[in-house]
Amino acid sequence: MAGYYLLIDVGNTRIKWARVEADRLLPGAPFPIEPAVLPSIQTAWGSLEKPLGVALSNVASERLEVDIRAFIKGHWSMTPFIAKSQDQGFGVTSGYREPERLGVDRWLALVAARERSKLPTVIVDAGSACTIDLLNADGRHVGGYILPGLTAMANALVKGAHQIQEAQDIGDDCLDPGADTQEGMANGALLGLVGAVERVLYNLGGLGIREPSLLVTGGDAGKMGPFLRSPCHIAPDLVLEGLWLTLKADRSLSLTFGQGPDPKGD
Repeated sequence: MAGYYLLIDVGNTRIKWARVEADRLLPGAPFPIEPAVLPSIQTAWGSLEKPLGVALSNVASERLEVDIRAFIKGHWSMTPFIAKSQDQGFGVTSGYREPERLGVDRWLALVAARERSKLPTVIVDAGSACTIDLLNADGRHVGGYILPGLTAMANALVKGAHQIQEAQDIGDDCLDPGADTQEGMANGALLGLVGAVERVLYNLGGLGIREPSLLVTGGDAGKMGPFLRSPCHIAPDLVLEGLWLTLKADRSLSLTFGQGPDPKGD
């Protein structure tokens, strides 16, 4: 294996990672965050040669970050670069009153979106939570929204209603009225998130944002993308792209990866 950099994105429920070799981002298989996650870490990275550098972003527990850092230190005798949210950088200005409180995954997605395009952009991260962030043409983060993701919506219904059974995978995604409780829950959750994104897009004119590009990332991006009426780009590794940009800046690297948006429309 040629020299490479290792990127690690620790989310709320799973860990995504990728190698960067030369100018290519090479995603690995994500794995869930479990109480005993070290065996999964060993399986994913234990056989890899020592990287040139490691970058880590984390929105999960501090304990998990400590465990990952300990693995990197013990396995490769390295200390990873830890990404943090900033008030300004990479052509982006945070819209948070306290910029350090913006989730680092959202910050990295903003950084990657700005690198992809200087157009105003709406960034939807459809994961365990669904975030919608707005970036105007001059790189100012206008703010955003946080909603429960598809699974969280279904779980809330199960928890709050005694006669609703645990949500199950019903197969094909659609926005049709459900013919049973499971379909009603699944289709209703998807309808809610798609409707929220469409409403945000409808309201953009009042914020002075016109003709934005729409980026959709996260584990449920593939479920939402086909139902959005506005043309969108599915960008499954947007946070990792932003993490690579921040690592390059920290190391003063000149490498870039040649991976453009994957256009998806309805």
